[in-house]
Amino acid sequence: MTTFKKSTAIRTSLVALVLPMLISACATEAQFLTQTQPSALNTALTRGRFELNCPNATGHCH
Repeated sequence: MTTFKKSTAIRTSLVALVLPMLISACATEAQFLTQTQPSALNTALTRGRFELNCPNATGHCH
């Protein structure tokens, strides 16, 4: 086997191993964001109430 063929075979093997991991990582990130969204919104609302000195703020426009 030539060096070029070995290099191509290694590259193909790496892509075959890494690609499924990258795809599954994207799904995992989306799930993580969905799970942590309520906490993030609550944190933002609490911070906004404090920084704007408006304890009655709801985060909704009227």
